[in-house]
Amino acid sequence: MMQQGLNIAGLTTWLVIGLASVGFYVEQRQATAPSRWMAFALCYAAFIALLLFETGRRSGRTPRHLRLALLAAQSICALAIASLSGRPVGFIFLTLVAAQMPSLLGGIAATCWVLAQSTAMGLVYARIVPAWEARSYVAVYLGFQAFAFLIVRAATAELAAREELARTNAWLRATQALLSESGRLAERERISRDLHDVLGHHLAAMSLNLEAARHLSDGPSRVHVETAQTLARGLLGDVRTLVRELHETGGMDLKRALGALVEGVLRPQVHLVLRAELVDVDHELCQVLLRCVQETVTNAIKHSAANNLWIEIRRENDGLILEAHDDGHGAPVVCPGLGLRGMRDRLAARGGQLDFEGAGRAGFRLRALVR
Repeated sequence: MMQQGLNIAGLTTWLVIGLASVGFYVEQRQATAPSRWMAFALCYAAFIALLLFETGRRSGRTPRHLRLALLAAQSICALAIASLSGRPVGFIFLTLVAAQMPSLLGGIAATCWVLAQSTAMGLVYARIVPAWEARSYVAVYLGFQAFAFLIVRAATAELAAREELARTNAWLRATQALLSESGRLAERERISRDLHDVLGHHLAAMSLNLEAARHLSDGPSRVHVETAQTLARGLLGDVRTLVRELHETGGMDLKRALGALVEGVLRPQVHLVLRAELVDVDHELCQVLLRCVQETVTNAIKHSAANNLWIEIRRENDGLILEAHDDGHGAPVVCPGLGLRGMRDRLAARGGQLDFEGAGRAGFRLRALVR
C-alpha cells in the first residue's frame, strides 16, 4: 500500500512538472536548442521509469546494490532535469528520491545522501538563479526531503510492526485452536470414561441383581422382573455403543481450527478452500497440518508482499494434501529457513513430504502431503 502511494505521488508530480515544462518550452522554443530539450525529455522519462521500478512490487527481488545504483541514477536525472530546463524544478524530484531511501538506507547514510544531492543541486541552481536564491532553495528543500524520508520511514516501521503483530496473532490463533480442540477432546474422553465406569458399572450390577430376583420370583412378579432385566440389558448396550462412538469419533474439528487460524489475518487476504471432510481428524495429524498452514501464512506475511494467499486442503489416497500459493513477488531461488525446515521435519516424521518453489513472477507455491 505504501509503495502504491509513492507510485501515485511520484507519477502525479512527474506529470505536473512535465506539463509545466512543455508550456515553458512552447514559450521559449525560439531561444532553446531542440537537442537540449530532447536531452531533457530523455532524463525526464528515465526518472519516472526508475521511480516506477523502485516503487513497484517486483523491486524486492532486485539486489540491494543494484537498487542503490538505480536510486543514484534518479538523483543524477534530477540534476540533469534542473540543468537542462534552466528552471528550479530539480529539488522536487530529489524529494521523491529521499522518500525512497528508508527501504535502502539507515538514518546516517540517508542524511549524507540528502546533503550531497542537495549541495549538487545548489551548485546547479547557482548557474540559473542568484546565489542567495539558490541557497534558499537548498535550505527549504532540505526540510522537505527530511520530512519525506521521516514520514516514509515511520510508515515503513508501522507496516513492519503490523506485519509482526499479524504473525504473532497467527501463532496465537493456531495455539488457541489447538488448545480449544484439545479441551473438547479431553471433555469427550471424560464423558465416555464416566459413562463406562459409573453408569455402565451400575447398570451391569442392576442386571445381575435382576437376574437373581428373576430366579427367586414367580407368577406375575416374575414377568415384571424379566421386563426390567431386559430394559437394563438394553440400556447397558446403549451405553457401551455410545462410549464406543465417542472413542471412534474422538478426532479434532480441523475445519473449525483452520477457520480460527486465518480469521484475523488482514494482509494477505487468505482464501481457504476445504475439499475434504475435516471434522474428526487425528489429533497429531491435525496439529501437523495446523502448524503447516500457520507457517504458510506467516511466510506470506513476512516475505511475499502478497495481497492474496490461496490455501486448499483435500484428501488424496491415505493422506491430506495442502496446496498454497500467493500473488507476491516470489523468488528465483528459495533458501529454506527455520520455518520451512521445521515444516518439512514435522511432515517427514509422519511419512509426509514438502515441495515448494519461488515460482518466479507467479508468487510462492507450496505443496505438502500429510499422513
